[in-house]
Amino acid sequence: MSQMSPAQQRILDYWWMLELFSPQPLPKLTPRSTRPEDRQVVAWTSDAPLPWDSLPEPRPMGNTPREWRHTVYLGVYKVEDTYEVMHWVFADDPDAYDERPGGRSACAGVLVGHDGKLIGDTATLSSCLWAVGRLLHPGPRDPSWMSGFEAAQESFVEALDELGAVVWSRRARTRFPGWARRI
Repeated sequence: MSQMSPAQQRILDYWWMLELFSPQPLPKLTPRSTRPEDRQVVAWTSDAPLPWDSLPEPRPMGNTPREWRHTVYLGVYKVEDTYEVMHWVFADDPDAYDERPGGRSACAGVLVGHDGKLIGDTATLSSCLWAVGRLLHPGPRDPSWMSGFEAAQESFVEALDELGAVVWSRRARTRFPGWARRI
């Protein structure tokens, strides 16, 4: 196998940086009046029951029973806010096209089963927010500033998997009130 030239490596590094700073959009909320029975996107609030505590079992598909899986988005943020940090760190280029996508994304996401338990090995860390954090520390002057996302993702998955037996219910929130903030 041939070795990459420095120019080829810079191109790959550039594309890796673009990939890191590409947030995944959250799905659109489904209005209450039009929510399909088997797919709902809701903005949960702390005064509402958790979906796994309140949703009825889904109807079987033919003879096949079904159960809910819930995608939980942690730390929802406006995508435009990440661009503010990038413009603060990098010099503005008045000749550059600067379309800022709107919408919202999340710091992380996890899958939770019908019983309120985390489903192992499903946690996903936002590469975009990780990269924004790396812009601030150690900063782009450090040659390794874009390195380490895979290790951070792996550590995040392992930490959540260790907590996998915790049931996300009102009982668990009472027992672990600061849990979500610490992760």
